Amino acid sequence: MKLCYIEGPWAYFTTAKRQWGDDWNDAPYEHNAGRPYDWRESSTEEPYTIRSVAFDGPFQTPAALGLSVSVQDINEGRFAWLTLDRFERVPEGYSGATALMGGASLEEFCRFVEALGGTVYEPRAAASTEEGRE
Repeated sequence: MKLCYIEGPWAYFTTAKRQWGDDWNDAPYEHNAGRPYDWRESSTEEPYTIRSVAFDGPFQTPAALGLSVSVQDINEGRFAWLTLDRFERVPEGYSGATALMGGASLEEFCRFVEALGGTVYEPRAAASTEEGRE
């Protein structure tokens, strides 16, 4: 599973080779983009799974940094999904990255968040796009 989208306290992961969602090519993503599309039997894509994980911690998204970017920009590696908040200190003894890119595995995400003082909560299956969509 790889990181493909973050909205609020939720990080979304997919097994799809190329995940997409509503308006993922529009910027700023926080005013345009929707959650990742669930796989449907009518899809021409191979079956894939979406999982979401709640998290918190001293992190900023591109939206919090005031960057006008799309989900596509982020997932193509032009920007990080999460960076350590600029007012936070790197924990003593930590020598890893302070930014997490799209495509990171669920395991990498958990290690990153926890190492920098955040918490990852129990992963759950993402709600169907039929539920909770406007």
